[in-house]
Amino acid sequence: MRISNAHLPSICALIPISNLGHIEQVRIILAEDLDQLTTLEGFSNQILIKGDVNICPSNIHSFNLLKSKEIEIDGSLMYDGLNFPNVLDRCKEDSDEETFCFLPQKLKVKGNVSFSSLSELSSLPNLFEVEGDLQVSNCKDFTILPEGLHVKGSFDLSHCMALITLPEGLKVNGNLSLYGCEALITLPEGLKVNGNLSLYGCEALITLPEGLQVQGDILLSDCTALTTVPKDLKVKDFLFLSRCTALTTLPEGLQVNNLNLSHCTALTTLPEGLQVNGSLDLNGCTALTTLPENLKIKSSLNLSGCTALITVPKDLQVKGSLNLSGCTALTTVSKGLKIKNSLNISGCTALTTLPKGLNVNGNLSLDSCEALISLPKKLQVQSDILLSDCTALTTLPRGLKIKGSLNLSGCTALTALPKGLKIKDSLNLSGCTALTALPRGLKIKGSLNLSGCTALTALPKGLKIKGSLNLSGCTALTALPKGLKIKDSLNLSGCIALTALPKGLQVKGSLDLSYCTALTALPVGLQVKGSLNLSGCTALTTLPEGLQVKGSLNLSGCTALTTLPVGLQVKGSLDLSGCTALTTLPEGLQVKGSLNLSGCTALTTLPVGLQVKGSLDLSGCTALTTLPEGLQVGGSLDFSYCTALTVLPNRLELGCHLILVGCHNLTSLPDWIGDLGLCDNGDVRNIDITGLGAPPSVIARLQEATEYIRAVQLQNPLLK
Repeated sequence: MRISNAHLPSICALIPISNLGHIEQVRIILAEDLDQLTTLEGFSNQILIKGDVNICPSNIHSFNLLKSKEIEIDGSLMYDGLNFPNVLDRCKEDSDEETFCFLPQKLKVKGNVSFSSLSELSSLPNLFEVEGDLQVSNCKDFTILPEGLHVKGSFDLSHCMALITLPEGLKVNGNLSLYGCEALITLPEGLKVNGNLSLYGCEALITLPEGLQVQGDILLSDCTALTTVPKDLKVKDFLFLSRCTALTTLPEGLQVNNLNLSHCTALTTLPEGLQVNGSLDLNGCTALTTLPENLKIKSSLNLSGCTALITVPKDLQVKGSLNLSGCTALTTVSKGLKIKNSLNISGCTALTTLPKGLNVNGNLSLDSCEALISLPKKLQVQSDILLSDCTALTTLPRGLKIKGSLNLSGCTALTALPKGLKIKDSLNLSGCTALTALPRGLKIKGSLNLSGCTALTALPKGLKIKGSLNLSGCTALTALPKGLKIKDSLNLSGCIALTALPKGLQVKGSLDLSYCTALTALPVGLQVKGSLNLSGCTALTTLPEGLQVKGSLNLSGCTALTTLPVGLQVKGSLDLSGCTALTTLPEGLQVKGSLNLSGCTALTTLPVGLQVKGSLDLSGCTALTTLPEGLQVGGSLDFSYCTALTVLPNRLELGCHLILVGCHNLTSLPDWIGDLGLCDNGDVRNIDITGLGAPPSVIARLQEATEYIRAVQLQNPLLK
């Protein structure tokens, strides 16, 4: 006979539970009806629960009464381990038995089971079946698993700190995680895991068992007591042994797809016949001195930071990239080395030469190879060559062809480049302080960076650059070649010996001439399609007629500049701050951005018809006495400390704020002051009269205007 929980209360009310022995099974149709289990105390046959079961503080006592029963759950079982400790203490107090158990003797679960963070759990029932995943992670007192346990999903035992070993016959169809099981010292013989096996951080694990079968990856990182791995170990993909600091060697005949031995600091050699079908990572293996002959890597090989490695085998074949960066004992690279991708030898401070005929299909990085004197003839590199900070490098081979970019920045001993040098992309020579000249006919399809080349006096005729040209800080450069055309930006900032620019100079990007202190003039017909920066050009007295700047024009600190040319067009902002010799501006000047005239102490007036679409800054113009009628300013207008200003124009269009701080001689105000309201963009206008030394009547009118604006703001609190 079988009964369901729907009939259970009425049956138990009529018949004692001890007389229900002939009932084969009780079905709990709804998992939430677990409170009815209290009526089954003493029932010895099977209880079947339909659906998922979530054991929480409200029903733990009911479930505990069934500890001697056979329970089958047709769903998943989950214990709310984080809320259990206090509940279990109360249940122990209510129990007459010496020990308190919250699992039945026989348990079968067709779904997943989670005992995560259940600190009281020390073992599983001997008769235990789970058809999904089993999670016992963070159970700090857990020590015992039943013999012959078969987990048909994945099994998570991570951070079970007391677990020392696993039972014989354990089978896991999915992944097995023993991550952080610090007390685990061994695994059973013949362990089978159909997924990944994670032993990350198992600090007490000394060895792996013979016959271990893992169908996925094996993660043994930070197993600091592990000294070796079994000869017959077979890994279908990744074997991670990083930071296994006690590992001294590997067995001969080991075959893996990808092998990570990074920071195995006790590893001195690799076995002959090692086969790696993917990548091999030996980064930071500081005791490794040699590699086996005939080593073949089908993907990448990382030997960076192998500070004891003195050579690589002649017949080494790497079908991916080879990284030898930071191998400070490496003095040379053998002939016959075959690299199908990139080669990184940066930071190999003892390396003096490379083999003739070296062929690299990717990038060649030799950055900071301080002892490298030259490159070999017939060097073939399919992409970039990086030689920055090779401070002993004096020359490059003739006929060198670069299919990518060439970086020679910081090569302080390099005096010249070879004739016939061909570069398909950019050339970086920044900081080459001994470089005096470039070869004639040099063509750069990318950008050319010569910043800080302090010995460079001139550029060759016919130089062609398709990108930008950076000559900033070339303090010995006196001139540029005629007909120079730059398709991007030209940076000449800090070229203190440059006195003039060539006629016909064309710059399609921005032109930076800041702090060219010997520059006295610009060529007629100069075209700049970006911005023009002449800040700090203290010898510049004038600009050419018809100058057109499509971006911004910065003339700040040009203390010798007295005038600007008629017809000057600036489509961006114009900065004339600190031009102390400037007395006037040209008629009809139009600035589409902002105009900064702060600190122009000789400026006495502004031209009629001046239009500024942005803000106008006249702060500190101490000689300014009057302003033109009809002045148009689209942004804010700053008159701070214009101490000679006595009146404002009767007609002025102002888009935003008005600043009159320190205008001590302002004696009258026009009528439009009282009509100021919101800014053109809808913001509240600010009128700043801090420290104004004007007559009381003037200040009163300004205060009236300010109060009007504040009233507008109060009517609309959203305005700032």
